[in-house]
Amino acid sequence: MADYWLAKHVYLCNTDDHVVILDLKADRYLALSRQQSDALGSIVVGWPRRDDSNSTAHDTDAIATRLLRAGLLTTQPALGKDARPASYIVPAAPLVETALLHTLLDDAPRPPKITPKDVLRLASAYIGALIRMRRCSLERIISNVKGRRIAVSVDTESDIQLARQLVTKFRLMRAFFYDARNKCLLDSYVLIEFLAKYRVYPVWIFAVKTRPFIAHCWLQQDDLVFNDSVEHVGNYIPIMVA
Repeated sequence: MADYWLAKHVYLCNTDDHVVILDLKADRYLALSRQQSDALGSIVVGWPRRDDSNSTAHDTDAIATRLLRAGLLTTQPALGKDARPASYIVPAAPLVETALLHTLLDDAPRPPKITPKDVLRLASAYIGALIRMRRCSLERIISNVKGRRIAVSVDTESDIQLARQLVTKFRLMRAFFYDARNKCLLDSYVLIEFLAKYRVYPVWIFAVKTRPFIAHCWLQQDDLVFNDSVEHVGNYIPIMVA
């Protein structure tokens, strides 16, 4: 039987009861049951497999054909990739403490000083992100973000120190531009563009959970979460790292 590869714009992850697929080109999520997923384990390169799977050849052919027609699989290695789920570092701590009001205490460290340049750069990042989210596909946005990060040599240690200051400034200024509640995509993208103006390039993690299905994203460097809590992101399974 011919081998299949996952299309390059497709990502997947394992949950307790499904394999969730992100079709970045179509900007949509799909789910396969465990039985459907098991049918692909022997023919899709790198596809996650269970030892106790019992799908028939008929099931395998039918499901693979459907995914091939949907553009999620390919028979051409040059157009595809290994289907193994994304690897990532498990978050361990927030980059910046959740509460900002503690800085009012006499013995607390003072927040970094916000300059006019910081405000202008956040305004530029916010407006630019809004325009690109309206005009560009998510696939193109992710490609640009990932390409820029890969092209830059990163000094992680110095980046973390600078990022901590910048994210603190960002959180203090953000409320004057938009409400970040339930806007993880916008918030993460604006923060990415803001940090890029200072040559800080964290990774952008997209994740999901089921029952009910919810998609989420956040920024992270090593095991430090930039714009969320460790407890919250721990409820999600990463599906794409950009």
